[in-house]
Amino acid sequence: MNQFLTLLVCLIGMPTAGFLVYRLLECLMRRIDVKEEEKRKLAELNQLGECSHCGRLSRMYQRELARCSLLLSERPEGRSSLPCPHCKQEADYFPVPAALPFHDTHPDCLPLQKSEYAEYYKEKEQWAQLLYLSKPARPLMKEEGEA
Repeated sequence: MNQFLTLLVCLIGMPTAGFLVYRLLECLMRRIDVKEEEKRKLAELNQLGECSHCGRLSRMYQRELARCSLLLSERPEGRSSLPCPHCKQEADYFPVPAALPFHDTHPDCLPLQKSEYAEYYKEKEQWAQLLYLSKPARPLMKEEGEA
């Protein structure tokens, strides 16, 4: 009977334990990947740039929100560049090579914190829904045979 239990543990228990350990490690690695992706996106959104029109500093997330606001209010067609959140004009942005200590505390270009990351994406989704709902309905296209 003792050999039977040993055989049962070896044939059923060890593969089950191996599978459970594999699933646990897979979940942990997925969480680490999600956190790394979030850090990368946060660093991308916090890229600092200087406006070519007004010369003020702004971050990428501020420019994206300004673009959503501008799209909703003015309805421009075919705009490709991001507007400045301060002067509201389309501009080119010169990258700031070295971030100085006052850049993190200056009210014009506060960085997006990790705790505000989810709130930013919720706000961006709300802007997208508003833009979608405010689109005028397109008339249906008639087929060429119908007149």
